[in-house]
Amino acid sequence: MGVSVFDEQIPYTDFEKIDNAWGLSHITVIGNTNDRWRLDTLILTSNDVVDHDVQLWSSYSGAAQSLIGTVSVPAGAGTTSLLPPVEAVAILLPGRGFVGEPRDGLAIGPVVAVTAGKFIYATILGAQL
Repeated sequence: MGVSVFDEQIPYTDFEKIDNAWGLSHITVIGNTNDRWRLDTLILTSNDVVDHDVQLWSSYSGAAQSLIGTVSVPAGAGTTSLLPPVEAVAILLPGRGFVGEPRDGLAIGPVVAVTAGKFIYATILGAQL
């Protein structure tokens, strides 16, 4: 991980569902707490019929968000046997993960709204330190 922090106090898992109602809003997936935290894995799947670009954003101490990068999530990724899910941390931060300080946060958001009745799913694995 680049940081030998494996003494987490609380393992962290979360699941978010981005649908058409979210539009282009960013969804906080980890952080904005009073504790240090670590993001190990961010798995993105989609049952949409079109490909989507999903952006990962960071904020430091509640400040404005900064773009970390964008990953492409193909239509059907992780929901059919043809396409695996997309592991955003492995693509954007290979071999590193992401460690945040108190009040830092990470958010995701689609570049184009998801088709009505379809979803992009995000599975988050990490820890509070």
